[in-house]
Amino acid sequence: MPIWAYIYCAFIILAGIGTIYMNHRKAVYYVSGEIVSVLFSISFFLFHYEILSRPPSIYIPVLFVAYILYWEVWENRYNYTLKTLVGKASGELSPAQIRQYIALVSILGIALLSPFLYVVAMVIYSYVT
Repeated sequence: MPIWAYIYCAFIILAGIGTIYMNHRKAVYYVSGEIVSVLFSISFFLFHYEILSRPPSIYIPVLFVAYILYWEVWENRYNYTLKTLVGKASGELSPAQIRQYIALVSILGIALLSPFLYVVAMVIYSYVT
């Protein structure tokens, strides 16, 4: 596995720990669900670089992706709203500054998700070919 993949997996783990720390007052299912999401995310790197053997069926990685999407979008829908991203200073920011902030967050989000999406696509593609 290349060094960037190790760094990215460490970033996934740190993001999971940070999310659990920020939401530690939620129910126990939230902590366990975040841990499962992190493990499923890292497993794609392990499958892609053949550290772990690929599951025998394409349905397992597809279910992993479905769970990750469900967890990160639905369960965290209140954690990352514009109000929490901009903070209380949004009253002090002009609409142009808010648009710039949204653009910056979008670009950073795409840049940070690109390696993960590439590895997921390669794992799914390996079943098709």
